[in-house]
Amino acid sequence: MDSIKMASFSKVDDNLMQIPPELMQFVKRDTYSLLVKGNSGTGKTTLSLTILRALEIRSNFFYISTRLSPRQLFVNYPWLDKYVVRENMEVGDPSNQRSGLSSFEDARLDEPESLFERITNQLMDVKAPIIIIDSWDAIASFMDIEARLNNERVLQTWRERAGAKLIFTSEDSEDNTLDFLVDGIVELKQKACRNADIRQIYFAKLRGTKINRSSYIFTLNNSIFRSYNHYDPSQFRIANKKINPLSRRNRGEQDASSLDLLSSLSDVKKFTGMICESLSTEFSPEGPENKIVLLEVDQVITPNVCTSFLAKIISQFIRNDNSIIVQPVPGVEPRLLLDFLQPYLSRKPGKNLRVLHYSRNDTEISEFIDEYRTQDTYLERFKRLQEVVSKIRSQRKNKILMSMLMLDDFGNRSDGESLFPQIIPFLRFNVNLSVLVSIKPLKYKEIIRNVDILLRLKLLHNTLLLESIIPDGHSHALSVRRSLGVPTITLDCLV
Repeated sequence: MDSIKMASFSKVDDNLMQIPPELMQFVKRDTYSLLVKGNSGTGKTTLSLTILRALEIRSNFFYISTRLSPRQLFVNYPWLDKYVVRENMEVGDPSNQRSGLSSFEDARLDEPESLFERITNQLMDVKAPIIIIDSWDAIASFMDIEARLNNERVLQTWRERAGAKLIFTSEDSEDNTLDFLVDGIVELKQKACRNADIRQIYFAKLRGTKINRSSYIFTLNNSIFRSYNHYDPSQFRIANKKINPLSRRNRGEQDASSLDLLSSLSDVKKFTGMICESLSTEFSPEGPENKIVLLEVDQVITPNVCTSFLAKIISQFIRNDNSIIVQPVPGVEPRLLLDFLQPYLSRKPGKNLRVLHYSRNDTEISEFIDEYRTQDTYLERFKRLQEVVSKIRSQRKNKILMSMLMLDDFGNRSDGESLFPQIIPFLRFNVNLSVLVSIKPLKYKEIIRNVDILLRLKLLHNTLLLESIIPDGHSHALSVRRSLGVPTITLDCLV
């Protein structure tokens, strides 16, 4: 046997590995049988290994691989090396015999009868083990129907007596032989959705567990199973307590929690997907190479979500001592924008940040605001923008200038009243990177033909996704963490 011994697991990082809460509740039970169905490549093995990791299994497990050697598992899942001690043993070596049950087993050449007998012996001899058979098809295919049904009933009986956890994987979604015997059934599926394969996990049965959501989107990025919670607007609200984003006390608390989120430009590349092309460019102060990004936001997504997403990009420019002009999302006051920036910044934005807004009611932050008048027309707002850009250019000639503007505030109409034909050339020539945000359906289609990058922030199966339209690229799932009562965004590539 090629055997590998499990080492102690460290505390699970919920942001690294996450399985749906219903499934997590189910697999924490003392004893159960779970059937994981799905076509080849849908993530059955990845989910099985993630369950071991999520349960922090240190011993008393038996992983039976009928398709890959344990060594190949470690090639395909390199993160296992952090949690597993590998022992190089030769088959037939007497030292390979174990009295305990803690191993990955190579069962590719085993006879089904002998393997089945070994499984039942372990269930009889060892108290409360977890046994994963990956896959049951390879074993069951060598048995006739009557023998298979009998053996499956025997496994269930001994599993219950031993207080064990028994997980089967199966590639035959149409085969329902085990369905009535097992306690839980989950199915993994994937389907093409524009420029990405969207993977979903479905719960057909989780006996004894309330199923609040029947399906979740997940990714296999970095050979890790990670699912995403359904969109909850309350997760993007600022805590009721008053937060001073510039206080020394808060800055000290951030050091241990969230300042590392944007420790390098590479993190921004990972976060922003296709925006990375712009962020990594050596911008010149002027010229046609300046980039324009259009972000279309689904109308059902709250302003806080959009602001939280944009805050991470804004903060990187401030940290690199570049200049930012920001027009907040409608419904988001300048102070709230600063609160969203809080987890990422350790110093005062100073002259780097200019906010285009309609009033300076909050005197504490008035230094950041360049005021619009409520009655300003589209043209008057545009002139005000030009003045601010010109002023910053004259003060900080060698620094990158970034703008984030709400298109809806400069006209988004099909009757010709829009200023887009003037705004686009101005931004192209004067601003190094412009992010244009549209929450209303974009009516002026000509703008799409004049942007370098087109992104969409949307809901798909009630999951927040960032989709790259131009250029064609992977979609990313958004998840949220809270630091000091403020949401912080992370993005994961859907693969």
